Amino acid sequence: MRGITFRSKTREHFVLRIIAAQAQIYVGGTLGFSSVKTENSDAELKTTTIKLLPEIGYELDENWSIGTVVGYQYSKTGDLKTNTFTIAPYARYSFLQSDLIKLFVDGGFGFSTAKVKGSDAANSWNIGLKPGLAIKLSDRFCLVAKYGFLGYSQDETPMGTKTKNFGLDLDTDELSFGFHYIF
Repeated sequence: MRGITFRSKTREHFVLRIIAAQAQIYVGGTLGFSSVKTENSDAELKTTTIKLLPEIGYELDENWSIGTVVGYQYSKTGDLKTNTFTIAPYARYSFLQSDLIKLFVDGGFGFSTAKVKGSDAANSWNIGLKPGLAIKLSDRFCLVAKYGFLGYSQDETPMGTKTKNFGLDLDTDELSFGFHYIF
């Protein structure tokens, strides 16, 4: 255990002790791009989405970490452009670990606000659990995959319509791949 102790000339005073454990900071995140074309007999509609979700975290010990994702998403469907901002703090518990693989579950809260020019914002939030897997490629770098969501979510449109959902979501919208760089 390392620490800092302040001393006076007459006697030693324990004023402040900072414990430096083996905690480490990690950064990473996910990046996404999609282009979807929908056609019917009358028209064709194209949606393009770009997503950037950087992540920063702090490993408290071998099993527990805390972190947050702060991100941005841009979508364009026809002439309609949507800007979405997201923040999602979490606590991570790693429950099965080997030299190469770590299984974990993130328990957290997420909030997003989406804005289309000329209209009010649509807000959504969720609270729940997301399982994941980290594959260690080196002492400093690992690939991360998260799949699924178990919890509660609520979406609210600018017109006041609320959609509430509780359950287990295992569709491909809940699959993400990213990386972590550990300092």
